[in-house]
Amino acid sequence: MGSHRIIFVHGIGIGENVRSYDQLWNGATEAWNELHPGHDFRARFDRVDVHWDDAMAEAQVDLFKAAFPNLTWRGASSGWASNLTHPIEFLRTLVTAYVGDAVGYSSEADNKIRRRFWDMAGPAMTDGVPWTLVGHSLGSCIGFDFLFDLFDPQRGLRIFEPIEATPAVAAKARAGFRGFVSFGSPIGLFMLRRAADLHVPGAPQPWSKIRNPVPEGIPWVNCWDKQDIIAYPLEGLFGHCQGTSKVKDVCVDTGDLIINSHIRYWRNRDVARELVLALPQP
Repeated sequence: MGSHRIIFVHGIGIGENVRSYDQLWNGATEAWNELHPGHDFRARFDRVDVHWDDAMAEAQVDLFKAAFPNLTWRGASSGWASNLTHPIEFLRTLVTAYVGDAVGYSSEADNKIRRRFWDMAGPAMTDGVPWTLVGHSLGSCIGFDFLFDLFDPQRGLRIFEPIEATPAVAAKARAGFRGFVSFGSPIGLFMLRRAADLHVPGAPQPWSKIRNPVPEGIPWVNCWDKQDIIAYPLEGLFGHCQGTSKVKDVCVDTGDLIINSHIRYWRNRDVARELVLALPQP
């Protein structure tokens, strides 16, 4: 077992495959071993894969069938050829699944996604082994919200709203945290959920109430592609925060198309290198 854990959290969609995690894991292995010959990456690091993509699947399918009883749900197993011959069914399925993930997650009620995240990641965060959190797209928002709650002294027993944990468990999770890497992230856009509390119209810094949950001295790296319309740079939003980590934006080139740019972070060499640089060095 390695002496440090890397926890992967995927974004929205139907059945995001473990292959994405494999691609970044392999890229990080290569980047680390190039930078640190003689210090084997996989002897030092373990990986924890969080899979929350089916947490709301049953609710989404039942909603689709109730709304469109004459249409067929076209999930990941339908096949591209079949989907392209039924474009409206395919597109309605995508909207229900993809947008449905984001809409469902936005509620701080027990939306199952938060609970699935904690059930899968929590044990790896609380057994005394240091950990780094890596999130793509909505997965980065899940990671951000978790860290926001984890390091909020006003939360009491709510380690990840609405999930409760004992003070001892929360203390173990906080003590083990070593870094946050986000990519293809709409964290900036998700600040609008709390615009009533965080936005001050007409102020010199209208978003000055935003709080960076990452403690000072712990790295937060945010990789984004200018062609990725979902990804937001974050230094401008969080640069004013005092006594916390300074988020570092890294512009990368993941693909030449809008859709490709958002899904290709996992296989990008620059993203893998930034992840490696955010880890504890030998």
